[in-house]
Amino acid sequence: MSDWIVITQANLQQYVVDAQLQALLTSALGSDQAAPLQATIQDRCNYVLNRIKGRVLVSATPFAVPPELVTDAALLIFEALNVRLSLGIQLTEDQVRMIRQAYRDLDIAGTREMPIDLPDDPVTPIVMQTGASISIVKKPQRVESRKDWQGL
Repeated sequence: MSDWIVITQANLQQYVVDAQLQALLTSALGSDQAAPLQATIQDRCNYVLNRIKGRVLVSATPFAVPPELVTDAALLIFEALNVRLSLGIQLTEDQVRMIRQAYRDLDIAGTREMPIDLPDDPVTPIVMQTGASISIVKKPQRVESRKDWQGL
């Protein structure tokens, strides 16, 4: 079991040049428009969690991702921030390659091929009863004769 990580701007700065990140966060904002970072983090982290929640228990901490997928989630967040701008910031060939690899990693993470640590605070799945058990009762087959009816 391990601590799952809630991604912040500090996590993104490990994977993206600060000038690129600042440009993505501040470009094309209207006067009353909030910075897109938090909503983008939540959206992309939910994407990552949806890819793995069928095979592992997820953390009760909202938007927390397993340590094995932090790099992938950060790259997907960076990609989504870049797509938000119609002109976008030119990604380097290495960044494009890493983003493609992040999608491949998530495909693998959805299978049992990639080990993923369970969170320290797993969400207990809700067990739904599918229906009451039943037993089938059959009537005994009666074989009657004149003797059973006392000669009638």
